[in-house]
Amino acid sequence: MPSFIPQGGPLRAGITLILGLCTLYILCVTARAQMHQQPLFGHPPTTPISDNRTYSVSFHLASSYGAAAVIISGDSEPDANLQTYTFTTAGSDTYKSTMSRLSLHSSEHLAPPYDSMQDYFDDVPRALARRALKRVGLPSSGDVGSLSTVIVSLVEQIRSALNITVADAVITSTHLHALYQDDLYDIAQYARFQYVEPKRLYQPMLWETGAACAGHGLNLCRDFRNTTACYDEDRTTPVINVLEVHYSATALTSSIARMYGPTSAFEDDTRRVEDFKLGGDARAGYKGGDEQYWSNVKEVIIRRMLEYQATGRPDLVILTGDENVDNDKFRAVLDDALKEIMGPFAPPPWVLDDDAMVIAAKGAAELRRRGVRVPKDN
Repeated sequence: MPSFIPQGGPLRAGITLILGLCTLYILCVTARAQMHQQPLFGHPPTTPISDNRTYSVSFHLASSYGAAAVIISGDSEPDANLQTYTFTTAGSDTYKSTMSRLSLHSSEHLAPPYDSMQDYFDDVPRALARRALKRVGLPSSGDVGSLSTVIVSLVEQIRSALNITVADAVITSTHLHALYQDDLYDIAQYARFQYVEPKRLYQPMLWETGAACAGHGLNLCRDFRNTTACYDEDRTTPVINVLEVHYSATALTSSIARMYGPTSAFEDDTRRVEDFKLGGDARAGYKGGDEQYWSNVKEVIIRRMLEYQATGRPDLVILTGDENVDNDKFRAVLDDALKEIMGPFAPPPWVLDDDAMVIAAKGAAELRRRGVRVPKDN
């Protein structure tokens, strides 16, 4: 392809210097983050996987950790004797700070898919710089370098425990304003597997809410190999309001999503809150004390439902996150928040909290098993 970089003169030297400094920064970030990766737990099988079995892999970029799930099918029947294995790894300080920064509107930038041709041309310098770094085997950006450390760690766990090489995978994430599809594509490329999307994915990204719904088996087509039957089933399946609350050491997020299906979740800015200052670790020394901390936690959980009455009440609640989800005080505050939003006479919504740490990864792996499409390289 034609080059947009001049072939000589001081401008070329300046651009070369800038790319060199960027490369050095990314190398430092990646190396530092990888030094702090620590596996949390995994459930490996006792024997290697036989060659005639199939496996579906997914990864979850959570607020303070990464998770992976692998679904292995039976030898003869693809839907029989399914086995699911999960893995997690702790995020480094660099990973956590990157996730926090990407949750901010101020971190947003142009990225595909573009709204106009002008956006495409305005983004050419950034895209060219990313491609140059990828050509020499480096992460395409500092953010990609930071986030890929947990994925690389999980890929190695899967290889070691299951004796398989990850060929492709679906990636889901905590909802972040400044995480884009080309970031996920480049993370997968750096970790040496192909990034794929679930079939019929409505948005460019599979966010945590939809993946967690799939993990609990909600609104999944029963016979996913029969496209006609799935479309018929979609028309008769009731749309549900799902309140997904993610609580970890570093963050509290709340999303009241309109769920048409796991790949068709509607959760725009009027339905979500991401707060990386209300994680469980923030309790110690919180300004205003413990009482103020829990008051703010309650406010974040129900903020969008109070601000926008049209969002409606939740039909059910899904919890994701690390061990903080099981904190007794958090659960009491959640119950109090639900009582306030539901009113004194309405029954409380059903709360799904099984496998909170890996449920989104499990759901994404199930969607991978049901068929994928390959997005175009950006």
